[in-house]
Amino acid sequence: MALMKPAIAFITPPFFWASLPLPGLGYLMDRAQNLGFETRLFDLNLRYYKILGAMKKDWTVNRDYIQPGSMEALHNQAPFVLEELYSELSQGHYAYFAISLFKGNFHFADPLSKELKTRFPQVKILWGGPQLFTLYSQHKDFGSFSYVDHFVVGEGEKALEKVLSEEGERIHLFEQEKDLQDFPRYQGIDLKAYPRKGCLPIVGSRGCVNHCRFCAEKHLFKGYRFRQAEDILSEMEFHRTNNNIGHFIFYDSLFNGHLKNLEAMCQGIIRRNLKCTWEAQIAVNNRMNGDLMELMKAAGCVNLFIGLESGSDAVLQKMNKAFSVNEASLFLRQLSQAALQFEISIISAFPGEEIHHHQETLDFLRHHKKFIAKIAQVSSYQEYPGTESGPAQEEAVAVQRLKEIRTLLINEKIPFTPSYIDNLV
Repeated sequence: MALMKPAIAFITPPFFWASLPLPGLGYLMDRAQNLGFETRLFDLNLRYYKILGAMKKDWTVNRDYIQPGSMEALHNQAPFVLEELYSELSQGHYAYFAISLFKGNFHFADPLSKELKTRFPQVKILWGGPQLFTLYSQHKDFGSFSYVDHFVVGEGEKALEKVLSEEGERIHLFEQEKDLQDFPRYQGIDLKAYPRKGCLPIVGSRGCVNHCRFCAEKHLFKGYRFRQAEDILSEMEFHRTNNNIGHFIFYDSLFNGHLKNLEAMCQGIIRRNLKCTWEAQIAVNNRMNGDLMELMKAAGCVNLFIGLESGSDAVLQKMNKAFSVNEASLFLRQLSQAALQFEISIISAFPGEEIHHHQETLDFLRHHKKFIAKIAQVSSYQEYPGTESGPAQEEAVAVQRLKEIRTLLINEKIPFTPSYIDNLV
């Protein structure tokens, strides 16, 4: 009689974006499968999202959803979801429960982990995800979480290998991949179950070349690494052929960190006749010329997200942004001339932002409204672990400045999504 392969249950509690599968889980599941483990994804976030229709519109922006007691609240509305989970887990031969933690799902993931350890004491629980850096900043030894067997801070592939080989320590810190050639095939994940059809996330790089003071990215990833254009193209072609994917969303923090690689990718999309569209997040970078922007358009780029954050040179310097207001203005105009659609984000009430700095941002938005297709996000400053910006301004100041920005957007008819005003958590 053949022995059963050991199995890993990957569990994603709510709340976070439910439209697409997480690329990080795709990488981890592929790695586990290559090591001889069976894998299964239990996407609780997606299960609840599909059931609780009235909550969908503010699934990721309602702060009430991410408070202590969120697991109990959801369980009261749909008790069968967790009961089904426990039943399904009891029918498998699981050696590990790997749980992904974000700021938005911690207050669900934590009590769920306690319950899983009570019900399945022989199964090892592994925590990973972006929220682990915050927890590590607060609890260096994770002593408050005795029911969790392993903690992964930073990238997960190498740490997962060590845990599955039973050579791993309890805490794994920033064990990064050097070779980024591989890409997730999403085997065992039902891509058709996700709301956004014909679309997949894709990762072209890890880390960021910039060091904005409000951002914790530099702590999650040590340095900037990018995948070669041919490897990205192979991933796009694989999913175009095997999963009928026609649109890709790059989850990179900075997609234009290596311009020659970006150019090579765009040329490859055209050369291979992939017939796909894509979108990405980029930074203001005036080394990007009009020819490259037109090439991006020809290669299927349909939208870009740009973290402008402020229209004041003084505030941009406080943020340690790598551009000036004039450089940002030129960059946005060049994108517009290349017919590239883009959206921008604004951080209001940044530490040290005075009222005249705030007015400069309002003026910038007003003067550039014909170039800006949409305001993607406007949020008051949020302090994250490891950032260097200082304490937030008084709440009354932040609220008033957000109100003034919103009023300007309405009066000047600059498109924006109301739920993405002050939606950071």
